[in-house]
Amino acid sequence: MSVVIGLDVGTSGARAMAFDADGRLVARHQVAFAHPPYVPAPGLAEQDPAEWWFAGAECLTKLSSDLAGRPVAAISVDSTSGTFVPVDVVGAPLHPALMYNDNRAKGLEAAVNEAAGDFCDRLGYTFPPAFALVKLAWIAKEQPELLARTAKFLHPADWLVGQLTGDFNVTDTSNALKSGVDLITGHWPDFIEDKLGISLEKLPRIVRPGEQVGDVSKAAAAHTGLQQGNPVIAGASHG
Repeated sequence: MSVVIGLDVGTSGARAMAFDADGRLVARHQVAFAHPPYVPAPGLAEQDPAEWWFAGAECLTKLSSDLAGRPVAAISVDSTSGTFVPVDVVGAPLHPALMYNDNRAKGLEAAVNEAAGDFCDRLGYTFPPAFALVKLAWIAKEQPELLARTAKFLHPADWLVGQLTGDFNVTDTSNALKSGVDLITGHWPDFIEDKLGISLEKLPRIVRPGEQVGDVSKAAAAHTGLQQGNPVIAGASHG
């Protein structure tokens, strides 16, 4: 009987679980990050994205060993929302990830919400400084050279999907909520580019949770023990 695998990456570590078609837990593993998020200055919170993959890949390797060749119907990744990392064209991080609790953009939220206009009224929420979109606006304002070098801004789940599939250009509506995605249309709203100066080309394509986003690559299979070609399904934020 085949299983489905879920990989969850949080603030302090990664967890992977495998369930059969009846919802029974078949195997699970948890690995703590060697280096938790750090505070380079008061109010800041950053993390090396490599921690996500080191711990996540170790979880998947142990899980694959326990499954001993049992077929995998699909694998999905979820992560903490509000965190993001700027990457280059091959998915290499250009800066430590800005964590969900990073507060460097405090004071810009009013300008971001004004730029959003009726978007906030239509969606029913505003953007506080901890939301990724406000921090993206901070980068556009305070670090334009980083903005210029960035190919994509990715959430942790997006970047891990890239590690599994080789595609560093996909996100889901759940993880992207705090980055400003329009949950109704499933698109990035124009005000992000027109009013905040962040090209929409720097934001990944959007799918809904549950959609297939790719397959496990040959390189990821060698690194994790998963089978090349295992379907990778869009997950969601866990908070």
